[in-house]
Amino acid sequence: MAERKSKSAELVPEIGTKIVVVDDDEVILKLVSKVLCDQGYQVSPFTDARKALRKIQEKEYDLMVADIKMPEIDGIELVKRAHQVSPNLGALFMTGFASVETAKEAVKEGAFDYILKPFDLEEMKVAVAKALDKRKEILGKVKTGDLAWLYDLNKLLSSTMDRKGLLKLLLGLGLSHCKLTNGSILIWDHPLAGLEIFVIQNLGRGEFKEERLKISKETADSWSKIAEPVKEIDITRFPIYQYLENQQTKPDLFSEIFPPKDRIISIPIQRGEKLVGFLNLNQKKDQNPPDPTKMKLIKIVATQTAISLENLRLFQKTQESYLKLQGLQDQIVALEKGAIEAHRSAQIGHDINNFLMIIKGYFQLLPLHLEKNDKAKIEKCVKAVEEHLTKAETFVKSLMDFRSMKGKKEGCDVNGLIEKVVSFLKPQKRFQYIGMTSSLDRKAPLILADSNQLQQLFYNLLNNGADAIRSLGKADGDIEIKTGFNEKENLLEIKISDSGKGMSEEELKKAFQVRFTTKEHGHGLGLLACKKIIEDHRGGIEVKSRIGEGTQFTIKLPYQSSTSP
Repeated sequence: MAERKSKSAELVPEIGTKIVVVDDDEVILKLVSKVLCDQGYQVSPFTDARKALRKIQEKEYDLMVADIKMPEIDGIELVKRAHQVSPNLGALFMTGFASVETAKEAVKEGAFDYILKPFDLEEMKVAVAKALDKRKEILGKVKTGDLAWLYDLNKLLSSTMDRKGLLKLLLGLGLSHCKLTNGSILIWDHPLAGLEIFVIQNLGRGEFKEERLKISKETADSWSKIAEPVKEIDITRFPIYQYLENQQTKPDLFSEIFPPKDRIISIPIQRGEKLVGFLNLNQKKDQNPPDPTKMKLIKIVATQTAISLENLRLFQKTQESYLKLQGLQDQIVALEKGAIEAHRSAQIGHDINNFLMIIKGYFQLLPLHLEKNDKAKIEKCVKAVEEHLTKAETFVKSLMDFRSMKGKKEGCDVNGLIEKVVSFLKPQKRFQYIGMTSSLDRKAPLILADSNQLQQLFYNLLNNGADAIRSLGKADGDIEIKTGFNEKENLLEIKISDSGKGMSEEELKKAFQVRFTTKEHGHGLGLLACKKIIEDHRGGIEVKSRIGEGTQFTIKLPYQSSTSP
């Protein structure tokens, strides 16, 4: 007896544990109910099994303690019916007529244990505690398995980037999880798709059918508007049922979705408070309803599918927007190139006119010096003409070299390209008093690049440097160009530094944004074009600057040999 008391002392029931006790013997019913109430359990006693069953339908219980032999409905049949309503209900039987067959049948219906009458009340306490522990253990395993299943499924739904694949997956999972074969999905979440219908008539054979019906946006919106999240719904009362029943274009479709001999279990496909469709599971009318726990899981999956469909729609819109952005960037580069060509043409015309004006001026002086027979001045004029003709020839030659670049990616000598660009720019007026020095790594390899785009890049950055120096109100300044090959990162690095006015931290943040410029008459596309060119070469660009100290651009281009694919 002392041993029993020590066991009883260890039994601490969880707060709120609910137990239903059923026995047609009122004396035993009162004794069992009292001892369990004293233990802290919430107890509902019944002498009538039918009343107990009705109560279980209204209220959720953790455990049923029932006599096996009772009039009208025996204990085993009572538990069987109760499990149809509440599959997680634990069961403990009391009986005075135990046999092997009875024990087997009790266990088959989910009994955790049974105790023989007459029994000690301490024995009842221990049996109830053990039954509740066992139920808790079983539920823990079930929930862990369900969570693992939901986690894996969520990953699968999130990674499925195909709309039709998502809906097929939901329909197949709903049917297989509930051990059914036929079902359908009705969905109207896509504004241009109308009402989409997916039907499986035999899951095992994969007999899948797809239909689409035109519906107005107003119809779809009216179907989607509900006051609160749907939990259970009779689809026959829903407008979509009447719509399908009355439509004439596909008369057999209605009976395929809603066979007259089947019971339809409709699960809302819902995102927040917006209803976007139904998952319909077809069940024969003589079959028991699916396990409520499984139905809860399917509802969770249906909701997750609705979220995945929305995510997929947003992803596709993002892709479309990205492609449009890429197109706009390409247009910006083309516009920038056109602007540079126009600017370059104007600059070329200006510089050639300068050469011609100087040469013309010396030719105009020659007759005066000849008239005076001033040989020193005549010689000076001739030398000046020769000198400026040579400069003009060099300028034109560098211009021709500069213009003859091919617009495709091939083996490119970046050092040689920089020298040609510098040679082209040096004679120009804006660079007249600017010192341009180059420190080029002669061991740097050829890279696979579009030399035409790179010349545009260097032209932009060097002209920007000259403008930044001139913006200080002085003509002289320095621009330095360095190249180096980073073997560790397999990158060619180009640094272009100027001693111009520099940029503030706020300006640096906006440097590569559309329409950003620090020039009075700038168009704000130059640096954006530079960034796009470098990205086209899978490279990167960094900029450092301080007001009054100048700016440095660092360009990093990945090394690829001219034989790379």
